[in-house]
Amino acid sequence: MKSLSKILILSAVMALTGCGKNNQSGRSNSGIYNSQYCVSMGPNGQCAQYQNYSVGNYNSGYSFNGVSLNQVQMENPCILSNYGSMYNQYPGNWMQPTMQRQLVQTRVNLGTIVTRGDTYVGVTSFGDVAAIIGDGTPSPMFVAYLCPRPVSGQGVLYPGISIGAYTNCAVKYITKANMVFPDGSQANFRALSPGGSSAGRRFSFCQQ
Repeated sequence: MKSLSKILILSAVMALTGCGKNNQSGRSNSGIYNSQYCVSMGPNGQCAQYQNYSVGNYNSGYSFNGVSLNQVQMENPCILSNYGSMYNQYPGNWMQPTMQRQLVQTRVNLGTIVTRGDTYVGVTSFGDVAAIIGDGTPSPMFVAYLCPRPVSGQGVLYPGISIGAYTNCAVKYITKANMVFPDGSQANFRALSPGGSSAGRRFSFCQQ
């Protein structure tokens, strides 16, 4: 628990329920994938990246200045990509999966005391949400609500986490925190502003 480079115990793969070979649930009446979930199209004309509001948010008890981490999760929805195998299982039909964010939490050594109750929040463009929760020690709690990924195994939280007190939002920022997964993919947490949410919108509790 004393090193940021420790391996976090997490299971990044989520069970895709209702996707059995003979299961027809989740299909639209027209048999065509509902395009409102499509973020970008691939060169083959199929959807390459999906925005899926069916991903269940993790019920968080943390809040700061009237902003709960549940609200941050809602405004920073998971963007699901590389689920083409599910699409190909049912050509012309998108099986909307039922998934849940994964909770990861560990203490991190920032080298400076973080005031009890202070909360620093960061997001990724993929939809992940993280926070550092101050408890009056130099080793505050790092919590992350990770979106489903097509990878299993352990993630590594790298050293070099940065936080900032200056903010345009009702919460303070995690300006940099990187988690790396076994397949080489990363969760790169950044400030909420000016980057905005994963849905390309300004957070409702930020000025810009």
